[in-house]
Amino acid sequence: MKAEENKLTRFLEGHDRRFIIPIYQRNYDWKIEHCKKLYVY
Repeated sequence: MKAEENKLTRFLEGHDRRFIIPIYQRNYDWKIEHCKKLYVY
């Protein structure tokens, strides 16, 4: 397996992408501070 660095926007692009969020995660409320922890600016 070969790792590559890509931008998140490139990863999310395309019509063939489908993201499924499990029911147990759908009620989670993301706040700005949570997003900042996930995405480093």
